[in-house]
Amino acid sequence: MFMPIQDQTPESCCESHCARGTRRRLFLRWSLFGVGAAVLGQFGMMLAGFAWPKRLRGRDAYVSLGRIDDLRIGEVREFKFAKILLSRVPEGFLAFYGRCTHRGCTVKWEAERPSEDDLAPFGSFGCVCHGSFFDRYGQIVAGPAPRPLDVFPIRIHNGELFTSNSRITLIERTREDATAGIVSAE
Repeated sequence: MFMPIQDQTPESCCESHCARGTRRRLFLRWSLFGVGAAVLGQFGMMLAGFAWPKRLRGRDAYVSLGRIDDLRIGEVREFKFAKILLSRVPEGFLAFYGRCTHRGCTVKWEAERPSEDDLAPFGSFGCVCHGSFFDRYGQIVAGPAPRPLDVFPIRIHNGELFTSNSRITLIERTREDATAGIVSAE
C-alpha cells in the first residue's frame, strides 16, 4: 500500500522541517518583541509629555488680542496658540499665562463651571492636572496653587489690545497684588 521513498527517511524529513519552523518562530518572536517595544516606547513618550508640560517657545512676539469692544465685562477669550487667556473685568483687561502656578500644567477656561465671582453666573479657570481653580481676576479659589495666575502686560494701540507672549515680560503676582496687570480700557 504505502511504500516509503528510499531517499528520504522520516528523520531527515523532520530535521529539515524543524529547521524551517525554528527560523519562522524566531522571526515571529523578534517581530512581536519589536512591536511590543514600539508600543511601550510610545506609551512612555505620552507619559513623559504629560509629566513635563511644554514650555512657551519663541522670541518676544506681540499677539493681537482683538479690539476693546469685542469683549464684554465678564467674558473670557482663549488664545491656545500662545497660551494666553484674556479676561475682561470692570476695571479693565487681564491677559493670563495659561499655565498653573502649582506645577505648570495647562489652565483652561471652563464656561460651564459655576462662577467664583459676581461678574457672571458661570465660568472659571481650572487646572486640568491637580484641580486648582481661579476666578476671572486670576485669584486662587480652590486647589494647591500657591499664588494667582501670572499675567502678561497689555498694550492698547488704536483701540486694539496687544500683549507679548515672552516669559521675560511675565508678571508673577502674589495674593496681595490682585490688581497687578490690569489695563484700563479708557
